[in-house]
Amino acid sequence: YDYILIDCPPSLGIVTTNAFVASTDIYVPLTAEALPLKGMRMLEEYIGAIRVIKKDLRITGVFITRYNNRNLNNVVDSQIKKAYEGVVFETRIRENISLAEVPLSGGNIYEYAPTSNGANDYKSLTEEIIARNK
Repeated sequence: YDYILIDCPPSLGIVTTNAFVASTDIYVPLTAEALPLKGMRMLEEYIGAIRVIKKDLRITGVFITRYNNRNLNNVVDSQIKKAYEGVVFETRIRENISLAEVPLSGGNIYEYAPTSNGANDYKSLTEEIIARNK
Protein backbone atom coordinates (compact mmCIF):
# COMPACT_ATOMS: atom_id res chain seq x y z
CA TYR A 1 0.00 0.00 0.00
CA ASP A 2 1.12 3.54 -0.67
CA TYR A 3 -1.04 4.96 2.11
CA ILE A 4 -2.86 3.56 5.12
CA LEU A 5 -5.25 5.93 6.88
CA ILE A 6 -6.18 5.32 10.50
CA ASP A 7 -9.22 7.37 11.49
CA CYS A 8 -9.00 8.05 15.23
CA PRO A 9 -11.59 9.33 17.70
CA PRO A 10 -11.26 12.96 18.78
CA SER A 11 -9.59 12.01 22.04
CA LEU A 12 -6.08 11.21 23.17
CA GLY A 13 -6.78 7.73 24.48
CA ILE A 14 -5.15 4.36 23.87
CA VAL A 15 -6.53 3.97 20.33
CA THR A 16 -5.06 7.28 19.23
CA THR A 17 -1.79 6.61 21.02
CA ASN A 18 -1.44 3.24 19.30
CA ALA A 19 -2.25 4.81 15.93
CA PHE A 20 0.44 7.45 16.49
CA VAL A 21 3.03 4.83 17.46
CA ALA A 22 2.18 2.87 14.30
CA SER A 23 2.45 5.98 12.10
CA THR A 24 4.96 8.48 10.87
CA ASP A 25 2.63 11.14 9.50
CA ILE A 26 -0.39 12.74 11.09
CA TYR A 27 -3.11 14.55 9.17
CA VAL A 28 -5.32 16.64 11.43
CA PRO A 29 -8.87 17.71 10.55
CA LEU A 30 -9.48 21.01 12.31
CA THR A 31 -12.58 23.15 12.54
CA ALA A 32 -11.69 26.82 12.18
CA GLU A 33 -12.95 27.84 15.61
CA ALA A 34 -11.24 28.96 18.81
CA LEU A 35 -11.54 25.81 20.95
CA PRO A 36 -10.32 23.35 18.30
CA LEU A 37 -7.29 25.60 17.79
CA LYS A 38 -6.52 25.32 21.52
CA GLY A 39 -6.99 21.57 21.24
CA MET A 40 -4.42 21.54 18.47
CA ARG A 41 -1.84 22.92 20.85
CA MET A 42 -2.66 20.13 23.31
CA LEU A 43 -2.26 17.63 20.49
CA GLU A 44 1.19 19.00 19.72
CA GLU A 45 2.26 18.50 23.34
CA TYR A 46 0.92 14.94 23.27
CA ILE A 47 2.79 14.19 20.05
CA GLY A 48 5.93 15.63 21.64
CA ALA A 49 5.63 13.11 24.46
CA ILE A 50 5.17 10.23 22.00
CA ARG A 51 8.27 11.33 20.08
CA VAL A 52 10.32 9.99 23.00
CA ILE A 53 9.65 6.50 21.60
CA LYS A 54 8.64 7.41 18.03
CA LYS A 55 11.18 9.96 16.80
CA ASP A 56 9.88 10.28 13.22
CA LEU A 57 6.28 11.11 14.16
CA ARG A 58 5.16 14.47 12.77
CA ILE A 59 2.15 16.51 11.78
CA THR A 60 2.30 16.33 8.00
CA GLY A 61 -0.95 18.06 7.19
CA VAL A 62 -3.76 20.10 8.68
CA PHE A 63 -7.03 20.56 6.86
CA ILE A 64 -9.95 22.79 7.74
CA THR A 65 -13.38 21.18 8.11
CA ARG A 66 -16.91 22.56 8.53
CA TYR A 67 -15.75 25.73 6.80
CA ASN A 68 -18.48 28.29 6.16
CA ASN A 69 -16.56 31.47 5.22
CA ARG A 70 -17.91 33.45 8.17
CA ASN A 71 -15.75 36.00 9.94
CA LEU A 72 -14.79 33.66 12.81
CA ASN A 73 -13.75 30.92 10.36
CA ASN A 74 -11.62 33.36 8.40
CA VAL A 75 -9.90 34.80 11.48
CA VAL A 76 -9.09 31.37 12.93
CA ASP A 77 -8.14 30.07 9.47
CA SER A 78 -5.51 32.83 9.26
CA GLN A 79 -4.16 31.90 12.70
CA ILE A 80 -3.97 28.24 11.70
CA LYS A 81 -2.07 29.09 8.51
CA LYS A 82 0.37 31.21 10.49
CA ALA A 83 0.90 28.66 13.29
CA TYR A 84 1.21 25.65 10.98
CA GLU A 85 2.84 27.24 7.96
CA GLY A 86 3.80 24.71 5.34
CA VAL A 87 1.46 21.92 6.45
CA VAL A 88 -2.00 23.51 6.05
CA PHE A 89 -3.78 22.33 2.94
CA GLU A 90 -5.46 24.83 0.63
CA THR A 91 -8.60 22.71 0.32
CA ARG A 92 -11.34 23.59 2.78
CA ILE A 93 -14.04 21.05 3.60
CA ARG A 94 -17.14 23.20 3.52
CA GLU A 95 -19.99 22.82 5.95
CA ASN A 96 -22.34 20.45 4.18
CA ILE A 97 -25.51 18.69 5.26
CA SER A 98 -24.63 15.60 3.22
CA LEU A 99 -21.50 15.08 5.34
CA ALA A 100 -23.64 15.25 8.48
CA GLU A 101 -26.19 12.78 7.08
CA VAL A 102 -23.84 10.17 5.57
CA PRO A 103 -23.07 8.25 8.81
CA LEU A 104 -26.78 7.36 9.03
CA SER A 105 -26.61 5.76 5.59
CA GLY A 106 -23.88 3.29 6.58
CA GLY A 107 -21.91 4.16 3.47
CA ASN A 108 -19.55 6.89 2.41
CA ILE A 109 -20.04 10.33 0.93
CA TYR A 110 -19.29 9.11 -2.60
CA GLU A 111 -22.12 6.58 -2.41
CA TYR A 112 -24.53 8.81 -0.50
CA ALA A 113 -24.13 12.14 -2.29
CA PRO A 114 -21.42 11.89 -4.97
CA THR A 115 -22.05 15.36 -6.40
CA SER A 116 -22.30 17.18 -3.06
CA ASN A 117 -19.87 19.88 -1.97
CA GLY A 118 -18.64 17.47 0.71
CA ALA A 119 -17.74 14.79 -1.84
CA ASN A 120 -16.08 17.35 -4.10
CA ASP A 121 -14.11 18.89 -1.23
CA TYR A 122 -12.78 15.54 0.00
CA LYS A 123 -11.86 14.59 -3.56
CA SER A 124 -9.89 17.85 -3.86
CA LEU A 125 -8.18 17.21 -0.53
CA THR A 126 -7.20 13.69 -1.62
CA GLU A 127 -5.73 15.06 -4.85
CA GLU A 128 -3.81 17.71 -2.89
CA ILE A 129 -2.40 15.11 -0.47
CA ILE A 130 -1.26 12.87 -3.31
CA ALA A 131 0.27 15.79 -5.23
CA ARG A 132 2.17 16.91 -2.14
CA ASN A 133 3.60 13.43 -1.61
CA LYS A 134 4.92 12.88 -5.14
